[in-house]
Amino acid sequence: MPKWKNFTALDNENLQTLSTVISASSFVDDSSAAYIHFDTLFMNKFDRAPTDFSVQGYDLMLFTATQFSQYGKGFVKQLSFSKHDELADTYQFIPKMNMSRDTTLDRLFDFYENENVELIQYKNGELVKVN
Repeated sequence: MPKWKNFTALDNENLQTLSTVISASSFVDDSSAAYIHFDTLFMNKFDRAPTDFSVQGYDLMLFTATQFSQYGKGFVKQLSFSKHDELADTYQFIPKMNMSRDTTLDRLFDFYENENVELIQYKNGELVKVN
């Protein structure tokens, strides 16, 4: 979740009136059934609320395990073919080439990058995802 959300100098009502749209690397809809289930399990196990990092870690492990289960060791080759929505993160991986390296190597690309950006805004006093 973006750090500006907790700034006291920002008036949420003004942000809503201006229909401000803000980018974020991740967004948790804490009213979703999936998140409530995760939150309950986390609270029962650790006696505390999950942090943003807890949710992101859970998302990444669930995503990776699901991909591995579906595609086996070759799951990396399938990453760029679809968009994956998890609790807090949406993954949309794009293959990238490191332009500073020797291009004579026999590889099509060097790494994958998640190009998804969440767009969120205040509506009815709450942050909601708009994309």
